Amino acid sequence: MAAIPARMAAMNPLSPVPSSSPMSVPTSPPDRSLRLPDQPADRLELGRKPGLTAAPQAPRTPTQASTAPEQARPISPPPDFPAHSSWRSWSQARTALKPSLPEETLAVLDRTWEYASSCHGDQMRPNDEPYAVHLLEVVEILTESGVRDCDVLQAGMLHDVVEDTPHPLSEIRELFGLGVSELVDWMTKPEARPGQDPAEVRSAYLRQFAQAPPQAAVVKLADRLSNVQRLHTHPRPAKQRSYYKETVEEVMPHAQAHPWFAGQFQAWREAFAHLA
Repeated sequence: MAAIPARMAAMNPLSPVPSSSPMSVPTSPPDRSLRLPDQPADRLELGRKPGLTAAPQAPRTPTQASTAPEQARPISPPPDFPAHSSWRSWSQARTALKPSLPEETLAVLDRTWEYASSCHGDQMRPNDEPYAVHLLEVVEILTESGVRDCDVLQAGMLHDVVEDTPHPLSEIRELFGLGVSELVDWMTKPEARPGQDPAEVRSAYLRQFAQAPPQAAVVKLADRLSNVQRLHTHPRPAKQRSYYKETVEEVMPHAQAHPWFAGQFQAWREAFAHLA
């Protein structure tokens, strides 16, 4: 497939972008040249922290739903934070997006959704919701924040494919282009090597978004907002508390450059302050 030209890194990812515009992902983020010698060629290393590099990427196996999931223990009443979760199917999402997105963009998203949903199959989230609900929430959050860039919306649908399914990054690059695959690569958390502290690898992964292209940063912010907006439904109270702490300390700082997300996360932090 022919290489797709890159947009300027300084482009505002929240501004409407005509469907005919070139790709918006910059081709040279900080530390991009870092690559593990034994890492597969289709893994793009974009700003990984030296010394905390990823393990070689073996095919990942899908996350399986528990046969007897632990019952969630929601706070009663739930925290006063309006969740961005209006859609339960792509057809509902498409209808809602039709007034704000050109038909050419919707047609691309149709194909992207078909692929993403087939990759995740019947995977479930920890709160026993279908994985598709999370992907739809990410797209809803992105569009509510003002994103109209097709590549960014595609990355919202595809952001967990490499990390949570056996499908490799090279497949996404072949099907959807270099720009989309680079955004998905930024979103993919590396696996810890033997002897590495998984918690530190995870922390380094989150810190890298300080150097990420703004398009990748907004996908990560939308992903995390989807994950925490109904944090009270997570089945493990200890995870609720640790996820709250991690979000406040390691994710919210990245929202400061994106006012819509900064406001959302501040309201969320206040609504869930009992977890501090």
